[in-house]
Amino acid sequence: FILPNKAVLALFFLVIAYRSTLVLFGVMQPIDLYYGFVAAVGASLFFLFLWLVTRGNGIGFGDVKFVVPLSLILGPTKTLVGLFLAFVLGSIVGIFLLATGKGKMKTAVPFGPFLIVATALALIWGESIFSWYWSLLI
Repeated sequence: FILPNKAVLALFFLVIAYRSTLVLFGVMQPIDLYYGFVAAVGASLFFLFLWLVTRGNGIGFGDVKFVVPLSLILGPTKTLVGLFLAFVLGSIVGIFLLATGKGKMKTAVPFGPFLIVATALALIWGESIFSWYWSLLI
């Protein structure tokens, strides 16, 4: 249930170094790094809003901080996919816990693992998922 600040900060600087290196070697454009920061700020503000609305009972403040490096590495479109997948995965596990009697409505479930799995999935298939979903809307 604890996301250590030192670990989140280390991940943040590791992601900054990684993305900056990609820009330096021309693999990525500088604007992509900017969009990564926009995604990180947007996702963090969204999680901060959830934390404030639920008074810390629906989502922990560690998640507010943890989503920053994850969004920075994903960029805007993959961040949307990653957050969506994290909430879907968390919901599936929550429903399973309720259905099997292993949890109650007040049972706390850490969200960090869902963010990690969803980030990995979004890194691999994020663009494809986003394109598929967008095609359904248009």
